[in-house]
Amino acid sequence: MEAIPAVFERRENVKEITSKNLDEVMRLTRKYFKTGDTDILGARYTAAEACSIDLFGYKSEWLAVCEITSSILNGLKKSASNKDVYAVLRVLGYKVVGEPETDDTDEQHA
Repeated sequence: MEAIPAVFERRENVKEITSKNLDEVMRLTRKYFKTGDTDILGARYTAAEACSIDLFGYKSEWLAVCEITSSILNGLKKSASNKDVYAVLRVLGYKVVGEPETDDTDEQHA
């Protein structure tokens, strides 16, 4: 994967999201699309609310978090890793803090 141009790393007032919260949304997204178990959705929405609070200071943007992760992980590139999602968010002007050294992919959640 190509490096993200430095211009995206120097934006002022960059909003931050913790990787722990985002990773949980991605884990639950993968699990939901693999199993179809609707019981997962409540936990997914709760994790997405935590991401919304990270980014905006309030939880009402949880759906945007769910939509972007679903769009990437179940639509655009089903084999996308967590780091791929982080890269998309960086391009959009967000900073993922606390990125783990290891990377999770759909295969690791099988």
